[in-house]
Formats: sequence, C-alpha cells, structure tokens
Amino acid sequence: QNFGTAMISWSTLSGNSSQFGANLHNETTGTPMTVSDSIVTDALGGGTNCSGSTAVTDGGYNIDNGTSCGFTATSHSKSSTNPDLGALASNGGPTQTMALAANSPALNAVPAAVAGCAGGTDQRGVSRPQGPACDIGAYEIVIPTGPIKGLAGMCVDDFHSGTANGNIIDIYSCNGTAAQRWMFAPNGQLQVFGKCIDDTRFGGNGTKLQLWTCTGATNQEWTHLSNGEYVL
Repeated sequence: QNFGTAMISWSTLSGNSSQFGANLHNETTGTPMTVSDSIVTDALGGGTNCSGSTAVTDGGYNIDNGTSCGFTATSHSKSSTNPDLGALASNGGPTQTMALAANSPALNAVPAAVAGCAGGTDQRGVSRPQGPACDIGAYEIVIPTGPIKGLAGMCVDDFHSGTANGNIIDIYSCNGTAAQRWMFAPNGQLQVFGKCIDDTRFGGNGTKLQLWTCTGATNQEWTHLSNGEYVL
C-alpha cells in the first residue's frame, strides 16, 4: 500500500507471490511507485509481475519478463525479456542473491553516468561498474581482467593508453598499466577503457588491429581457446 513516494532501484524481484499474485502491487492514493535499474520477473501465484490501480512509473533501465510493468524502450527498459537469473544462492556477501548469467541482457546495460552506477555497489558489496557500464538489478557480474601475454612474454597493449577510435593495438613489454588490462566480455569482445579490439578488414592475413567503439559486429567477436589463443 503506497501512500507516499515509493522508489525502487537496483533491485531484483523474482519468484514472489501474494494474494495478488504479483512481484509489485501498486495500490496507491499518493505518488506512484517508481522503479529504476531493476529486474521484475517470474511472478508466482498465476499473477503478473506488476499490478494495482495505478501503473508503475518506469524510471529507466528495467527488465520485465512480461509486459505488465509497462516498461518501454523509450526509457531504455526491456519488456518480454528473460533476464537469465540463477537460483537464489550464496554468491558472496551477507545475503543470498540471484546471479546473472554471462549472456544476460542485464549485463552492462546501465551507463556509468546514471545515478547509482559509478561508485555504487551491488547487494553483495561488489563495486559498480565491473565492466564499461553497470548491470541491471541487485547483482553485478564480475568479469576477470588482466594482461594478454604472448611471444617472449610481451603483452597486448593499447598504444599510449589512447582512447580515440583508430588507436594502435601493439605488442609491448608487460608493465601492469591500464593499457594492458583487458576484459574478455561474455559476448567475445576484448575491451580496454570501454572500447574494443577491432579488426579493420574483417579477416585476412596482415590485417591491422585497432581500438574502436564496441559495435557488436563480428570483427570484434573473439573466441578464447583452451590453449590460450584468441581467435577472430
């Protein structure tokens, strides 16, 4: 019963039931309930994820695996979308959480500039963001980052820590700097400073690699083989 201002953010609401059969029920005579940066999914009891006499206000960057919450693409939210949550489990921190799968649509979906992202933490106390942006909901997936070493112990390097599109990707003595701390994202991208290693010609011997805005295209989609190689 919401008789004032209700704000829900950076939360995961899943598998709940009540006499209304909903994860969120907004029966209000006051200010509507606003939901942001949150996952609302898998309501039990035969009901919908959101219900009540007043619609939930979409504060942006939400996921609903149905359509009852009224989330819209205009607010950067996603309806009819499976967030790929794990079962409630001990994933670190003082309380149990539902972990995100490595290919969850919640991954890196909230820009760092959004309030509560950069400098915030998830339910476990893990700092946000772990990637170039924050994950929707109460759980921030941790993706390992580190150097990529090759011949003669040299490291893959972002030349002079440049961040402009077209910056050179080279091989350099391993020095532990941020220019050599690569993140291998679940979608196959090799990222540094929020940008990707990009194959300028989509394959072919002698193709030069560069730093470029991550586009999701196949010329940025790498496979990490068991022998340590990264193959495009």
